[in-house]
Amino acid sequence: MNILEQEDGYRIETGSYRITARSDRFEAGVGDHIFFELSVRSEVATAEGSDVDEELLQLDHEQTGEGVVLVWRTRSSLWEQKAYMLDCREDRFLYKVQVTGSGKLHKLAYFSGAGRTVCKGSRYDASHYALPVAAGGGADVRVHTTAQNGELTLGYMAPPQFCFPFRMEGAPQWLGLGLAARPGAYNFDSFAYRFHAPYYGLFRMYLETDLKGYTTVNGQFETPAILGGSGGDEWEVLRHYSRWHYTEGGCANPREEGSGPVGANEDAHPHMEPSWWSGPFFCGWGEQNSIERANPFVHANERAYTAMSDRLDELGLKPTVIIIDDKWQRYYGESLPDPGKWPSLRAYTDREHAKGRRVVLWFKTWNTEGLDADECVTLWTQPLGADPTNPKYRERMKRTIRLLLSDEEGCCNCDGFKIDFANCMPLGPDLRTSEPGVYGVELLKRMMALLYEAAKEVKSDALINCSACHPYFAEVADQIRLHDYYGGMRHSVDVMTHRAALFQAAMPGISMDTDGASHTHYRDTMAYMRAAPKLGVPDLYNLSSTSEAPLTRADWEEIRLIWEAYSRSLHAKGGEQK
Repeated sequence: MNILEQEDGYRIETGSYRITARSDRFEAGVGDHIFFELSVRSEVATAEGSDVDEELLQLDHEQTGEGVVLVWRTRSSLWEQKAYMLDCREDRFLYKVQVTGSGKLHKLAYFSGAGRTVCKGSRYDASHYALPVAAGGGADVRVHTTAQNGELTLGYMAPPQFCFPFRMEGAPQWLGLGLAARPGAYNFDSFAYRFHAPYYGLFRMYLETDLKGYTTVNGQFETPAILGGSGGDEWEVLRHYSRWHYTEGGCANPREEGSGPVGANEDAHPHMEPSWWSGPFFCGWGEQNSIERANPFVHANERAYTAMSDRLDELGLKPTVIIIDDKWQRYYGESLPDPGKWPSLRAYTDREHAKGRRVVLWFKTWNTEGLDADECVTLWTQPLGADPTNPKYRERMKRTIRLLLSDEEGCCNCDGFKIDFANCMPLGPDLRTSEPGVYGVELLKRMMALLYEAAKEVKSDALINCSACHPYFAEVADQIRLHDYYGGMRHSVDVMTHRAALFQAAMPGISMDTDGASHTHYRDTMAYMRAAPKLGVPDLYNLSSTSEAPLTRADWEEIRLIWEAYSRSLHAKGGEQK
């Protein structure tokens, strides 16, 4: 790292980035390419209103053993003291805002100017940014121009990586700016890039999140930071973002040695997974729809799934897992088998085990159906979702998971959960939970940790399959799923390959359930059947031809051969699984 003191500030150069810090701003770029001229001032708003800085800023610096920390100090209309800190190390810079005072935090507008600029925001030269999300529906927009707003929210990936990789025309490297929180401080549900143009010829940008009043400051507080780092492309930027979480951010990836807090797992061994987690899988959701499109939920029953099991045998397909999908439950929130649909889920599970198959249950997160109101997140006393901080709900779920997974008499002996609808959680201000101040991504982590830990306590090899794509969730996920594919599209391989790359960037080494093709287009369906083993665990959703994807006997034979070749490749690896 090269640190040069200049007349009006400091210049910091590393092999990864370049910072030029001045009295009220800093340039951030790579080499000779300046991507942004960022106002050092950021708004930290409360319920009291806007946050406007005083005029004066004092810039100091302190060299550390790992780099240099620049500090700008001021006051504002809301805060007795306010400090902006830029912690620069060889491979990254971390921008933090520290405030002293009291209040409930709402919008955090990074690099906005905090009321001291003519136009809210900062100057930029970056031309585009990548959206690291799985697009749902017919949308598949992966890159925006910097003259467009963009927001990373809870969607198919719940949550996504909260990072925008930026590129600039002519620059050989990308530069990423991402939201970086500490464990316990993920009380937000989105991260946004904001473009601002009050009149023609004046254009600015800033970054924003909203804590919606759930975080209370009484004394000194440090906001989630903005993490900066470069890479040769968007994927390297995203890997850099996730790596910070595993090395400095307090997150642990059980699939990687050396992740988590320094010294926390010095004796860690390579992660070993049960062989059955690697599939292939069969999920009954598509077949439920094939039986009856108007009401597929009624066919999540023992009779239909027994027929599916028999059909797999007829086709010579040998999945290691059969996933019982929506709605095997009597009530979603209660999460117990519907006795009218499942006279004996245990008998079914035992039969599948005898065939060499495990049984995984689809789980609908947050739903209040069958729950008491006092177990729920509420808004003005109205139940909106299950509350994982609530002792009564937590005890209910521990009992329920034991009944579903245990091999004890009277239990169902199933083998894990496919967790869905994670993004359909209560969001917005004024929600009430049993543990105040837990919101958004933090509340989602509490839910995932509850399900994960309760399942592992009953059955150590229980599979927890979900769609989280952020390092904070690596320790509560055994496997991710690439999620639903919109059947109106005709490029499944491209869409799912992109999603797989996003998940691998977030959680290196994670097992991936490739999910099924839509069976709404013949070429697209068969293309994905052939490509899925290269991405992760092949997963078949349908056992019947549809009018749009009329699979022939030869097609089913090809799928069987694809699965057999995939299974042989797993055995050939040797020693990687148990």
